[in-house]
Amino acid sequence: MDMLIVSNHTLIGRSLIYMLENLAADERIDAEFCAPSAVVATAQARHVDLILVEAIADFAEGIGTVRAVKEALPQALVVVLGTEEDEASIFEAISAGADGYLTRATSAEALLATLRGVARGELGLSRIASLRVVRQLSRVARSFTPRIPDTLGAKLTQREQEVFDLVRHGLRSREIAERLCIAEATVYKHIQNVLDKLHVHNRTQAILMTEKDIPAANTTAANTTASHRRASARVLSVQRLLPA
Repeated sequence: MDMLIVSNHTLIGRSLIYMLENLAADERIDAEFCAPSAVVATAQARHVDLILVEAIADFAEGIGTVRAVKEALPQALVVVLGTEEDEASIFEAISAGADGYLTRATSAEALLATLRGVARGELGLSRIASLRVVRQLSRVARSFTPRIPDTLGAKLTQREQEVFDLVRHGLRSREIAERLCIAEATVYKHIQNVLDKLHVHNRTQAILMTEKDIPAANTTAANTTASHRRASARVLSVQRLLPA
């Protein structure tokens, strides 16, 4: 696995490289350290599989790095290593385009396992963080049934709408394939088409984006529905990250 370790702190960056290279005895880890200002150019030159952004010392700068990478290299896989495992930090990272979020309390083994998972196409988030966010938001989302906004749905084919609707309900790709009687690879293709049409990088961003597409009327009921929609989107996105 070829990766970049991005940090403003040489000691932290090189320590992460040493730890990962020595821990992964069963595979080759080719990691290179670089500063945030050089990450885009370095990633383009090396064609890396994954980028690990250290955001422990400066979370805002780390999130800015994620946005810069995703703007220049939309298909790049990025994992953020932050400090807090709170809802705000997790969703700020994911909304910026991150494909995973871990904290400095993560064990070396869990870090490597998450990086491997993200490289396979999974979205990396600890189970503890996932459960915490779900518990906080499930109460207000319980009564709301997700629906694809008409303006976004118009961009999708009928099958893409069916697949995305099931994604928003929290079904995994395997479950969607079984529900629609299609191959799992076909599900992945439809999901990628949805992401491309909505100009987002992952399923979580697509779910969060759809909540913004419905204009709310200036009424208490509309505001309540909008609140439920935001909560539901976040709950469903986090539920999708939980291991089977």
